[in-house]
Amino acid sequence: LAARLDELQSRVAHWDRVRSLVGFRAAAVSYKAWSMAQMTHQKQGMYVYGGVGVGKSMLMDIFYEKAQTHLKRRAHFHSFMLDVHQKIHRLRQSVDPIRSVGRQMARGTLLLCFDEFQVTDIGDATVLRRLMSTLLECGVFVLATSNRHPDHLYQGGVNRDLFVPLIDMLKDRCEVYNLTSETEEDVDYRLLHQNYLQGLWLTGSKEQSDAELDNVFHQLTGVGRTEAPPASLAVVMGRQVKVAHAAGGVAYVHFSDLCAANLGSGDFLAIAKNFHTVVVRGVPRLTLEKHDETRRFVILLDELYENRVRLFASSSCPIDDLFEMPEYVAAASPEAPAPAQEGPLGVHDPYLATKKREVLFDRDVDLAEFGVKLSDLSAMRDLSFAYSRTISRLKEMQSRDYLDVCMHHPMCKEAAYVRWPRGEK
Repeated sequence: LAARLDELQSRVAHWDRVRSLVGFRAAAVSYKAWSMAQMTHQKQGMYVYGGVGVGKSMLMDIFYEKAQTHLKRRAHFHSFMLDVHQKIHRLRQSVDPIRSVGRQMARGTLLLCFDEFQVTDIGDATVLRRLMSTLLECGVFVLATSNRHPDHLYQGGVNRDLFVPLIDMLKDRCEVYNLTSETEEDVDYRLLHQNYLQGLWLTGSKEQSDAELDNVFHQLTGVGRTEAPPASLAVVMGRQVKVAHAAGGVAYVHFSDLCAANLGSGDFLAIAKNFHTVVVRGVPRLTLEKHDETRRFVILLDELYENRVRLFASSSCPIDDLFEMPEYVAAASPEAPAPAQEGPLGVHDPYLATKKREVLFDRDVDLAEFGVKLSDLSAMRDLSFAYSRTISRLKEMQSRDYLDVCMHHPMCKEAAYVRWPRGEK
C-alpha cells in the first residue's frame, strides 16, 4: 500500500507542476488527453477500505500532509457533502449547477481526500455521480477511505441503478485496496494502549447519572445548568440549531433535542465548530427500529470526533452495550457465514437468521415476511456497518490522548477550557 501511495503522490506532484506552469484550463485539457492514452494502466486515485481502527484515516492523514501541492483538501464525507449541497443551492439558477460546482472545486483542488466515504440517500447518490465525474474529468486525484467495498455502497438504496455508474467509475479510475488482514483477525489500533479516564460516559440510575452530569457542567463552566442560557447557532440557508444551555465554550443538550429532531450533519457540524465540549444527557440504548435517531447519533459522533470535541454523556448503558443489534446483522456483512444453530427452530434457527440477514443485503427477499420496510432497508444496512466504528470512536474519546488533542480546538482560545479530571496540569 505504501508503494502505491508513493506512486499516487508522484503523479500529484507532477500535475501540480503542470498546473503551476500552464494554469487550470490548459492542465485539464492536457490531463484529459493524457488520460485517454494512459488510464488503462494509470489510476487516478485510491479507494482504501477495511475494518474499524485498522489505520485508514491515519494513512490518509500522513499522505495528505506529505502531498507536494497546496491545491489539496481533506474532508470527512458528511462535511464535504454539506458543502457541496450549499454550493449547488447558490448556483441553482445555472444551467448545470452540479457540473458548475465540480469545475469550481477542481480549480482550487488537485488532490481530494475523502474520509469515511459512504452514501445513505438518493440525493447524495445522484449528486455524487455527476460531481465525481466532473472532478475526475478535470484531473482531480482522489484518495478515499471507507468501511465498505465500492460494490456495497448504497446497497439496497432507492433507485440504486442511478448510482451504479459511479461505482463502476470508482473501480475503473481508482485502485481499490482492502486494508483488512487476510490472515489475522482485525485489530482496532485505536483501542491499544489507551489511558481511559472515568467520568466522561456516566451510567447507572437516571437520577444519579443526570446529577453527576449537571455537576460536571458546573465544574467546567462555573455555572449551574439551569443558570446557563440557551444558544442559537447559524447553520445554512437561514436555518439555525438551538442548544438548550451554553456557557464557557460548553454546550449542554438532551439526546432527544438533537437525535429525535429533524437535524442533520450541518447542524451537528455547527455545534462541533462552536463548542470545545458537548454534554449530552439521556442517551438511550440505540436500535435499528429507531434507525433515524440512531443514524443522527452516529453522525453527531462523527462530527464531534472529526473536530476533536470533548464529550461527556449520561446513558442507560455502558458503551459496549449501546447498540442493540439483531443477531442477523451482527456480522455486518453480506458475506458473513450463517450463525451456528443454538437450539430448535426459533430465534437462533440458522435458516431464519440467514434469511433475515438477506433482508438487509438482498433486495429480492420478501420483506413483508420479516417486518422490514423497503424504505428503511438502506438505512438499516448502513447503520449495521457504522456500529463498530461508533463504538470504537466513543471509547477513544474517553482516553487521555484524545482529550489532549481536544485542547487544540479553536474555541479553546476564546473560552475557558477546564482540563478533565479537573485540576490536572
